[in-house]
Amino acid sequence: MKKYKKHQIDLANNTASYSTIFWNGWLEDPPKTPKQALIQFMNNYAHERQGAAQSYRTLANLTINKTFENEITKINKTDAEKAWNTYIKIADEKYPKQGLNIDRNPMRSDKGVLKRLSEEKSVNLYTYTRDLLSSNQVPAAYKFIRSIRGIGDKITCLYLRDIAYHHLKPDRHHHPHFQPIDTWVEQALKIIFGDKHKTNKQEILELCKQTDCSPLDFNAGAWLAGNAIARDYGRFVEILNEPEEAKKLIDSRIKEQERRTTSMKKWLN
Repeated sequence: MKKYKKHQIDLANNTASYSTIFWNGWLEDPPKTPKQALIQFMNNYAHERQGAAQSYRTLANLTINKTFENEITKINKTDAEKAWNTYIKIADEKYPKQGLNIDRNPMRSDKGVLKRLSEEKSVNLYTYTRDLLSSNQVPAAYKFIRSIRGIGDKITCLYLRDIAYHHLKPDRHHHPHFQPIDTWVEQALKIIFGDKHKTNKQEILELCKQTDCSPLDFNAGAWLAGNAIARDYGRFVEILNEPEEAKKLIDSRIKEQERRTTSMKKWLN
């Protein structure tokens, strides 16, 4: 096993420490119904993390609620086709200039999320995936989510990571399929290992084995610290080396949000 230097282990632990903010409120609670599971996936994963325009999420929500007026009790091929036709109609009426992003749209009737659920004879995306993870079928869970149109490796691993956090014990967190790699994870590894380091999921797992942190915490902590606190590489270096510096930045972010909230409240009044 590769031995890591003390400062590298310290940096890894510092990175993981920021995950507490993410898990304690940033991440939504598990959905309670099949419809909630579908909407949460479309909002927070399929579109949100791809950087798609907000209107794609709005379109998906409108389509799901129109296709399934009550709770979802079954999903078949016809439902997938009906949903896609509904999606097209709403898009034409409300967003005529947006386009459908046909090649990557997870609402499409072929290989989209509804079609894949119907093929697996499931109605609840979340519990179906959770049960695969709980029964040690991580590769099968990865293959299922990855097979949905428009869902790549990063989004698949992100979805599995968040479900694993809620439902798997820490000794089962060490899996490469729970490691979505985005720019902030890459930058965290660059800070720890140097500029020439090439991102490697397995090395994250090896590093975390020699620290006090879960690889899920490392991954979520890197994203939270970079995206929400630092917001640029220079500050990211500072707060991974000196967590005390993060307190000043967090305080400024809170004040910034409070000013915006106050402004909106004034408008409402």
